[in-house]
Amino acid sequence: MKIVVTDAYTENPGDLSWSELEKLGEVKIYDRLPDEDKAIAEAIGDADIVVINKIPISAYTLEHCPNIKYTAVLATGYNTVDIAAAKA
Repeated sequence: MKIVVTDAYTENPGDLSWSELEKLGEVKIYDRLPDEDKAIAEAIGDADIVVINKIPISAYTLEHCPNIKYTAVLATGYNTVDIAAAKA
């Protein structure tokens, strides 16, 4: 299983470990990604799980990353995910 953390710095400025997440599969951690659809989609690639905080998961991203099965939002609310596109 491939897992991508898109903006790890917002949740972990260096004082926590991602080791428990790494037990679940191959993990790629980005401190901060540009808030740009193409860059986000390229970083996520063929990941199965995406862990986000402030980075948006748009219809563009979902279209270009069809392997996404689960998006974990480590924030209050879920307005960073295009829910209509995710349902489709």
